Amino acid sequence: MIDGHHIEPEDSRVTAALRALMAPPQDPAYWSGLEASMLARLADDEDWTAPFARWTSAGLIAAALAALITGAALVRTYEVEAREMATLLETPVSFTARVATEVTEPDGREATLRYVIEP
Repeated sequence: MIDGHHIEPEDSRVTAALRALMAPPQDPAYWSGLEASMLARLADDEDWTAPFARWTSAGLIAAALAALITGAALVRTYEVEAREMATLLETPVSFTARVATEVTEPDGREATLRYVIEP
């Protein structure tokens, strides 16, 4: 028993029925008809790329839609960044932070000391 299903050993009736169902047609006319229809289909198409020509308009529409969505996303990103930058520039900076950013010495020790000491 596997996964709740009982597996029978080989059943000759089921095997015979499946072989009869899946057997290829014995009529030679079937195979010659199949060959003729395949060759006719190949002769109809001038080029193997012919079916893709029907997809051109759909591809152009999809590309235009993708370009519009990308452009809208870029504009939205620019607006958000500009708004954040404006907010940052309008925010007043405390005296302590201003002193800390004014480095008079090459190593910045004096500015760090002022930042730590001053309230």
